Amino acid sequence: MENKDKIPVTLIIPTLNCAVQASKHLESIDQILPNVREIIAIDSGSIDGTYEILLKKLTRYKAKIISTKPGLYQAWNQAAKIATQPYVYFSTISDTITLDGLSRLMMYSQENELDVIISIPRIINSNGDELDIQWPIHRLAKSNVASNKLIIPDSYSLRLLSTLFIPESIIGSSASNLYKTKVLAESPFPIDIGTTGDVLWAILNLHKLKVGILYEKISHFCWDGDREYTHNYNYKKFIDLSQMQSIDNKDFRNTIINSVVDQKKDYYKSLSLFEEKHFYTENIIKHLRIGLFGNINYIIWKFIVKKIYKR
Repeated sequence: MENKDKIPVTLIIPTLNCAVQASKHLESIDQILPNVREIIAIDSGSIDGTYEILLKKLTRYKAKIISTKPGLYQAWNQAAKIATQPYVYFSTISDTITLDGLSRLMMYSQENELDVIISIPRIINSNGDELDIQWPIHRLAKSNVASNKLIIPDSYSLRLLSTLFIPESIIGSSASNLYKTKVLAESPFPIDIGTTGDVLWAILNLHKLKVGILYEKISHFCWDGDREYTHNYNYKKFIDLSQMQSIDNKDFRNTIINSVVDQKKDYYKSLSLFEEKHFYTENIIKHLRIGLFGNINYIIWKFIVKKIYKR
C-alpha cells in the first residue's frame, strides 16, 4: 500500500520496561501498523529489552524508534512534537483499537474539522472480560439518547462538559481518542503528575477546542490492577496541582474560577439547553440540581476556590 493511501495519522507507542506486554501489544495491532502513515515508538529508558523488541518488530514499518529519559507525558509530548501527520493516536501498551475504529475516528475528524474526538473505551481485565467500571464518559453515554452517534457539543455545552465531572474528565482513555497534532503542539500535556496528565489536559483545554464525542465502543482499555489510575484524587489535590511548575497558573486559575465557579450562576439556563440537546436524562438533571451545581454546593465551591486564589 502506498503511503498516500494510508490513514493520515501518527501512531505513537510509549513504552517503559514492558517487554512481554509490548510484544503482545504489537501483535494485537498488527492490522493497524501497516495502515498508518507514521509510527513513532518512544521508550523511556527501559532496561528489560523493550527497546530491542521495538527495533525488531517495527523496523519493517520504517518506524521512528526513540529512547528518551523516563517521564510518561514528557514522552507523549516529545513524540507528538515530531509527528508529521495531521492527527495523533496514542497506542498505549495493552490498550487497543480496531482498524475500522481508527479509520472512523479519522473520517469523523476530517469531515467535521475536529481538534479532538473522544470515544468510549470498553474496560476489560487481563483475561478480556468486560468490567462494569463507569468513568464520566461511560456515565455520559448511558444518559445520552443518541447512542452510537457522533455528537459535536456547541461551545456552551462543551464548557459545562469540560468541568462537569471535576476532578475527573470526559476524556476517558487517550487510546480511544484522536488528537489534532497542531493542538498538542500548542497545548502539550501537563507533566510530573503521575498518570493524571491527559485528565488535567482535558479540563484545561477541551472548552477551547472543537470536540466530537462518539458514543460507541471501538477500543479496549486493559484494567490490570498494576496501573496508577487517575480518577480517585480529591478536590484539594486537584487544586494543589495549580502550584506545580509544569502548569500555567494563570490559565489554570482562569479555567477553574471562570468555568467551574462563575458559570454556575447560569447553570439553570444550561439545564434547558442540555434538555434540548438530549445530553442528559431527567434523572441526571435532577441529580445535578442538588449535586455539585446546586445552590448550596455552588456557594461552598465558590468560597473554597476564591479563598485559595484570594479573589
